[in-house]
Amino acid sequence: MKLNELKRKFHDRYVIRVIAGVLTIVLLGSSMGIYSYNVQAQQGTEAPGKAELPGDEEAVLTEVLSGQAASGGRDAGREETVYVVADAAGKTKEVIVSEWLKNPERKDVLEDATDLKDIKNVKGDETFSQGADGTLTWQAEGKDIYYQGTTDKELPVEVNISYRLDGKEMESQELAGKSGKVVIRMDYTNRETVQAEINGQKEDISIPFTAVSGMVLSDKFRNVEVTNGKVISDGKNQIVVGVAMPGLAESLQVDREELAPELEIPSYIEVTADVEDFSLNMTMTMIMSDILTELDLGDGLDLSDLGEDIDTLSDASLQLVDGSARLKDGTGTLSEKSGELQSGVNRLSEGIGAYVGGVGQVAGGIASLKEKSGALGSGAMELESGMNAIAGKFTEEGGLLDGSASLKDGAAQVSQGADQLYAGIQGMQQAIGGPLSGEQITELQQQAQAAVDASFANGGGAQIMGQFAADPQVTAMKNTLVGALCAQNNITDDAGRAMIEAQVNAQMEGLLSGVVSACQQSARQAAGEAVVSGAQGAKDQIAAQLEAADLAENVGTLAAGAKQVSDGAARLSAGTHTLYEEGIQKLQSGIQGLAGSVPALLEGINTLYEGGNTLVEKSGELTDGAGTLSKGTGALIGGIKELDQGAGTLQDGMEEFNQDGIQKLTELYHGDVQSLLARMDAVKEAGSSYRTFTRLPGQMKGTVKFVIRTEAIQ
Repeated sequence: MKLNELKRKFHDRYVIRVIAGVLTIVLLGSSMGIYSYNVQAQQGTEAPGKAELPGDEEAVLTEVLSGQAASGGRDAGREETVYVVADAAGKTKEVIVSEWLKNPERKDVLEDATDLKDIKNVKGDETFSQGADGTLTWQAEGKDIYYQGTTDKELPVEVNISYRLDGKEMESQELAGKSGKVVIRMDYTNRETVQAEINGQKEDISIPFTAVSGMVLSDKFRNVEVTNGKVISDGKNQIVVGVAMPGLAESLQVDREELAPELEIPSYIEVTADVEDFSLNMTMTMIMSDILTELDLGDGLDLSDLGEDIDTLSDASLQLVDGSARLKDGTGTLSEKSGELQSGVNRLSEGIGAYVGGVGQVAGGIASLKEKSGALGSGAMELESGMNAIAGKFTEEGGLLDGSASLKDGAAQVSQGADQLYAGIQGMQQAIGGPLSGEQITELQQQAQAAVDASFANGGGAQIMGQFAADPQVTAMKNTLVGALCAQNNITDDAGRAMIEAQVNAQMEGLLSGVVSACQQSARQAAGEAVVSGAQGAKDQIAAQLEAADLAENVGTLAAGAKQVSDGAARLSAGTHTLYEEGIQKLQSGIQGLAGSVPALLEGINTLYEGGNTLVEKSGELTDGAGTLSKGTGALIGGIKELDQGAGTLQDGMEEFNQDGIQKLTELYHGDVQSLLARMDAVKEAGSSYRTFTRLPGQMKGTVKFVIRTEAIQ
């Protein structure tokens, strides 16, 4: 429902219209349902138009209207029926009241009260006595009592019947035999009120009488229409039944102008038809006061929880107003941030482009690596073979490890022999001149070491290095190492290979240079010791020739020199083992591990190659997806802008809806609607309280209905 429509309905007091109109719908719907059932019962089971109505129209109307206005008198002690004979205009001519005094306990005596005249038993010979105050004492003898009387009391509901022919109002008897467009209107006036307290004030409330009227129209009537009623036809005759509730709208304080025509509380019945040779046998009206109670309108229209629901609705509406405001804040923030989203998507698209280009380059590099992987495998095998050969020079029988160990052992034996010799001739030194001085020994050692250095400088060291370099196994190992390093670094040109060879030669020269340096150092020590020993020996010789030669000092010097040679040999052996264990052996193990991992490396290169190709294939899809994302982002941002505008519209509309709609509805309920509900309760109570047209004794429960029969128009 749009806001303008809702506001209009509030302006028309829509809630009151609906509540009042529901009452009409319930009554008409219930009455017509009973009516249809009774007519079908009169017609039998054949289809409408096939069966004939009974010839007695009064019996037909009595049957139909009794079903419409059925009273809930099962628990009543007395049922009262007021029969009214009226002329064709509805004016009362005679009133006869029939009483049914019930005797469910089969009492011998029944007490009653009445203001009727001409009382007589109509279904038996039971007698009664009447007191001055109108009380009746019936000798029931265990039976129900049926009696009637007359009264000149004014009826609580007045019926006025008017007639028009072709738009002209005329008296009933003037209409007889006429033809044309006829209108028969039955207006009802409610004269009976009670005082009720509504919202703390005393008010007069009309008894909620319901008038159900009917008439049988012959086949001379065509195009029959009924206002506030229904019509059913058997093909020959038509039965019209209408419902009116005079005074109810006034009791509820509902203006008819505020009600839609289809929801108006009726106070009249109008029949329109085309007629030839007008005649009407009779009309019949039944009037009762307790139909509202018997229809259980209190249950059907229970609005006791409506106030709480209205307040809940008001709270919820305020929450919606607050929520719509927060939604607008959120969509505003979303709209502001959408620019950052677009920028991010653009950067992502650019990054994807760069990524796709990089994928192509990577794939090319992987392909080149795959092509070189064969050389890597063979180079690793050659490197492993060369390294094993070098390690063999150290570990083979008579190799460097064995030679250095033998040298160490021999030098140790020489040193041990010299020590023994020295101990033997130590006593011979005393007669000879003393040993060389420290300065002499230092000078002799320096001269001998200088000679050794000169010898190494003049080609001795180079000769040793040349012998190692010329060894075929060393050459093979160097070439294998160069090939492996070139393959590992993807070097195929001569300049690069020369650079690698230079690096390998430098490393090999450094390794051999260390060996030559160790040999040179040992030679320098040995030469220094030897020259000192020789000088001391010459000195001792001279001393021996001069003084009977004391050899102990010479032997001691020799022993010291032998000890130095032994220490040097031990250091040479330890260095050789260190070189093998810390250098050659670890390098061999590393090269073996490298060679062992080459198959897995080659397999990984193949997998990497296949993955690179897949990346290249999928990069096109990634590029397409980036384009789609960019377009979608544009559409999303447009949607966000529209969402933000819609949220603003929603916020404005929600505030207007709450202020002009829900809050006014709340005010309306707590004003007019609650008052209407209170009036409905008062009307229902008034209907329940009307139990007799005449009198009713003590606490006896009673029901009353009025049957008005009008004269025929012939």
